[in-house]
Amino acid sequence: MSRIRPICISIAGLDPSGGAGILADIKTFEQLKTLGLAVQTANTLQVEDEFKEVIWTPQEVILAQLELLLQRYTPAAIKIGLIENSAVLQEVLKCIKKYHPKVPIVWDPVLQASFDSGLSMDELRFTATLQSIVDEVNVVTPNAPEYLKLNLKDASTKKVYLKGGHTEIDLGPDFKQRAGRDFLISAKGVKALNAKGKDFLPKHGTGCILSSALAAYIARGFDFHKASIRAKSYVYKRASSNPSLLAYHNNG
Repeated sequence: MSRIRPICISIAGLDPSGGAGILADIKTFEQLKTLGLAVQTANTLQVEDEFKEVIWTPQEVILAQLELLLQRYTPAAIKIGLIENSAVLQEVLKCIKKYHPKVPIVWDPVLQASFDSGLSMDELRFTATLQSIVDEVNVVTPNAPEYLKLNLKDASTKKVYLKGGHTEIDLGPDFKQRAGRDFLISAKGVKALNAKGKDFLPKHGTGCILSSALAAYIARGFDFHKASIRAKSYVYKRASSNPSLLAYHNNG
């Protein structure tokens, strides 16, 4: 029996609170009418406002999970989130390309977890091999600090969704910041993506939700620009879903 919904795979860490990581990705995939599968890259000790520790999944376990899925299913898009370092990421990309060389890949370069002390993750762990990583993915979704730390402005990138609307950082003359504004960067230049909603309540995991929503809409056949608009709208709806730091993903 054929499946109607396109398949999306999240390759990311486990956040026990469900606000971020693979649990948030799967919730997003389900709401956006795709079938979500997941590969766990790390276990974290965290809740929505506190991060204690990350325990990395061994590379061989990650690849065993991923290979089994890729052999059985044909994904329409893959989202990659929290991952230990560039060596593991490159092996993950090699595995994906072996089985599905044309599948769209959205990479959310999680350099540091929210509320982390900065001791558990090396924020420069992708820098040395950044260009080779970027060459293998279709979209990169950094926030403003990640964009600057990765020097993505100097990399030959395909498409970037810059989550820069809520951080007062000097990104240069092409990026006129204001609340709720993100930026789409492609071969066509820089395009501002403004928020239509008025209220954006703080939420844990909005970066994860954005990147998985973008992957889901790409899986459903939308181009980068249209998928980005819809993904941003989805995040805003989740942000206004309730006053807590954990978003509701249904419409009830």
